[in-house]
Amino acid sequence: MLVDIFGKYPQIRVLDFLIENREYDYSISDIARGSDVGRPTLYEMIDGLIELGVMQETRRNGNARMFATNKNSPLVQYLSRFDFELSKELITKELERQDSEGTASLSPQEEAILNLIGEGEIDRAIERVKALAAEV
Repeated sequence: MLVDIFGKYPQIRVLDFLIENREYDYSISDIARGSDVGRPTLYEMIDGLIELGVMQETRRNGNARMFATNKNSPLVQYLSRFDFELSKELITKELERQDSEGTASLSPQEEAILNLIGEGEIDRAIERVKALAAEV
């Protein structure tokens, strides 16, 4: 979502990837691939992101350094909340558009997920989305 607002700058792409994938840790190659940022560019950014507290090195897997979003960072918490609010706003606007066109219809599962989001239960909503996707 951050890319939709702030543009496709490498730093924004990496932040967007880290915020949206904060459950796991990733290698440099994974982050580069997931954010569509070249590895050389990513290597230039890593120290700055660690200094800001946005990401942290979690472990080594062979020769690969693994990194994760620093969930304890106030900046990450703020960006996560901003990303959540932005997502909620865009979903609401899309549903309003569909409703005005008469094309909106949500399944009971989708309504339950939106209710969880509205209640701020982001992690539970993510789990429901994953479970729903696994059924497909």
